[in-house]
Amino acid sequence: MARLGSILGGILAELARARVIADELTRDLVRQYEVDPVLSSMTVPRVSVNEAQLTLRFSVEDLQESPVPAFDVDDAGREWEVKASRLVFGRVAATTEFSESERRFMLDVLTAPPPSRADLRLASEGKPDAAVRSVVTSSLAKWQTIPKDIQRRLGGKAAFGRHLQSAVAVELKAFLDQRNAMATVRAALASRLDVEIRRKELPEDPAKLQEIRLTVRSEDLDALLSVKEEA
Repeated sequence: MARLGSILGGILAELARARVIADELTRDLVRQYEVDPVLSSMTVPRVSVNEAQLTLRFSVEDLQESPVPAFDVDDAGREWEVKASRLVFGRVAATTEFSESERRFMLDVLTAPPPSRADLRLASEGKPDAAVRSVVTSSLAKWQTIPKDIQRRLGGKAAFGRHLQSAVAVELKAFLDQRNAMATVRAALASRLDVEIRRKELPEDPAKLQEIRLTVRSEDLDALLSVKEEA
C-alpha cells in the first residue's frame, strides 16, 4: 500500500523532472536559433510552469499514529539552562546599553540553575509561576555583585526584578511551547498513513473519500532542484 508522503514526493519529483526536460529543450532551441538567420533575431521561447494545482482523492486504508512523547523534564531542564540566560538577557538588555565586558558580566549574573523538576513540570502543564519565581530569585541573589553603575542603569533592584520576571515569563512560555510543538511534529512525522488511490477500488460513498488540493509554485520547484543539486 502506498504511503501518502511517497505519493506527494513522487508528484513533486515528476514536476521537477518536467522542469529539467523543459530547460533541456530550451537549451537545444538556443543552438537552432543561433544558426538560423531569421530565428536569430527572435527571443528563444522557454516553457515554464508558474503554478500547478492537483486534486488527489483517496480513501484511508490504514493510519498508525505515533503517540506524542511524554514531557522529559530532565532534558528540558538542561536545555533551559543552556539557552535561558541569553534569551532572558536579550530582553533585559533591550532597555539598557551595555559594553561587551558588561554584557559578559550580566550574562553570568543572569545564569541561574533551572527550576526544580516539579516546578518545570508544572510550567509544562500551564502553571509557570513557581518556575518563573525560582529563576528570578536565583538571579536576584547575585544583585550585590553587580557594579553600582550598572545597578543604577538597570533602575535599581526592584525595577530590574520586574524586567527580569517579565523576561523569564515570556521566554519560559516560548521555550515550552516550542518543545511541545516539536514533540507533536516528531510524532506526526513518525506516523504512517496508507492510502488507496486506484480509481476502481475507491469507495462510492463520498463521505468515505479524503481530498487534498496540492498547489506547487515555481519557487517550490526551484527549492527542490537546488536540494537535488546539493545532494
